[in-house]
Amino acid sequence: MRTVKTKGDLDLIDIASHYDDITQNGKEWYMVCPLPEHHDTNPSCAFNPEKQMWYCHGCGEGGDVFDLLMKVHGTDFRGAIEALRDHHQIDYRPAGGSKGTGEKEQLRKVVQWACDAYHAHLKSRGQLYDRDSGSFETARNYLNNRNFDLGDVNRWGLGWSGNYPTALAELARKQEVDRDLLVKAGLLHKRSDQEGKYRDVFVGRIMIPVRDAAGRPVGFAGRKISSGSRQKYINTGDTPIFKKADILMNWDQAAKWARKRNRIVVVEGPLDLLRTVKIGIDETVCTMGTAMSDAHVEMLSGLGVTRVILFGDGDEAGVKASIKRGEKLLLENQPAYVVETPEGEDPDSFGDKKPTSTSRAIRIAPTYLRFLYNQEPKRDALSKAELADSFRVLLSKINDETRRALLANEVQEILGVEFKAPAHLAALRPEKPAPKKEGTVPQIELDMIWAVLFHWDEPAVFELTAHVLPTLPKGLLSDLGKQTLSFIMSQLEQWDGDHEKLITNSSYVGVEPEVSQLLSVIRSMNRDANPDWTKFLREVTQWATIESAKHELEQLRQRLTGSEDGGVSILEQYVKTSRRRLNVD
Repeated sequence: MRTVKTKGDLDLIDIASHYDDITQNGKEWYMVCPLPEHHDTNPSCAFNPEKQMWYCHGCGEGGDVFDLLMKVHGTDFRGAIEALRDHHQIDYRPAGGSKGTGEKEQLRKVVQWACDAYHAHLKSRGQLYDRDSGSFETARNYLNNRNFDLGDVNRWGLGWSGNYPTALAELARKQEVDRDLLVKAGLLHKRSDQEGKYRDVFVGRIMIPVRDAAGRPVGFAGRKISSGSRQKYINTGDTPIFKKADILMNWDQAAKWARKRNRIVVVEGPLDLLRTVKIGIDETVCTMGTAMSDAHVEMLSGLGVTRVILFGDGDEAGVKASIKRGEKLLLENQPAYVVETPEGEDPDSFGDKKPTSTSRAIRIAPTYLRFLYNQEPKRDALSKAELADSFRVLLSKINDETRRALLANEVQEILGVEFKAPAHLAALRPEKPAPKKEGTVPQIELDMIWAVLFHWDEPAVFELTAHVLPTLPKGLLSDLGKQTLSFIMSQLEQWDGDHEKLITNSSYVGVEPEVSQLLSVIRSMNRDANPDWTKFLREVTQWATIESAKHELEQLRQRLTGSEDGGVSILEQYVKTSRRRLNVD
């Protein structure tokens, strides 16, 4: 750490070189624009060392060294000074100035102190007290057995908490580090039974620092190495400087690589992250086992890459997690891809055993829709029709018409049958989720209930109630959906079709509580005053045709078994119905 007192003592070229490769061309230096919001691919950002100024010919941003720091890190002047210290090892102290003493800065200091203590303990026991003086060797052996060496320890700043439950608390007391700050930083617990006593949060764990966008440690992921603890990982709880839902591990390093390689890889576990980066996939980030949050999606979206690649475990739970994450990305208009991890492997084990195959699996990862298709073991007409139904429901949730059409083309190519994109029913959907008790009511039924409740006199809705609903096979509608529609129809008959009375009625006498709850929630939802009724009727009719055919196919399949004439006539009807359901002649 070196100290400077004036802006003139700062080297703009040296600071810029931390964000990307920079090359000299005449009197100026050039690099890909380091600003996160500028998805630059060419070295369009120019730096003049004589004037100590920079300017991007692509996005038009520019200024001095502090402008660069503030724009790259998305902060103010004080944050730029912190970035100099934490990211560039420069302590900027202008004459007459003083260092800030804000709580966040103090928290970052104690987290850095703990990071150094854990790291030293892993490498050579350090100053942390431990009952077993050789426990750090056990921790190092654990890492060695998983093929993580000293280079990995230094690269990530890995540490060892030791097995003693108050090791960090005692070291803080001896070195006069504020233990209450360590409590706020999520590293100590204050004991309620003994005043002035503290105990460590992390005991017997490999400590993996979690850094913010500026590369500063703000928390930890602690990996157990023995069978004593039920939790494989313990993460720092939310603090003023650490919120797991807002952080992607390795973001400070992966973002620049992602822009270079036009892709970002997302794993779940910290050791998965270490392994994937170790085999050369530097553009990897980690969600630390948590669900993908809106903040995560926003961060990934800001990269502007053409491939967001999910790399999860190969077991059933891992596949389900990838499907859930992929759907979130797809619905947020992100280019989602999913690695087909071999069954029984995870990114760590797969990358360790077969690094070349792992890199290839990432490179050829299928799109999210293709990944869904590959999970279906059968390839017969009925299976494809069921997949088409699932894709149709999924695509109907996407509000961008152009993207919906492009994805529909992909589905058609995957299935090998004609597939048209469904209309987006946002105008007919509640803006908030329906109540939990309606979990068995499909979205299409919610749309129909909403339409009948609020627009009984619309021709399209009349067509729905008069000709579509009566033709549905028995059992096709969910019980709650059928009860709710029946109740609305009976009330409309009671009030001679005056649906305003039904809408404004605050209580429903003689109705099941689930029906009343569902109606109450739907009544309170915001809605489009002028939905496209033609599209609505077409969508519902299409759904009814497909579901009715599916129901008929199932009946025919059951009748084929034990048919006296060999089932020839039934088979012909089966084929005819299958074609109708798949929209082919």
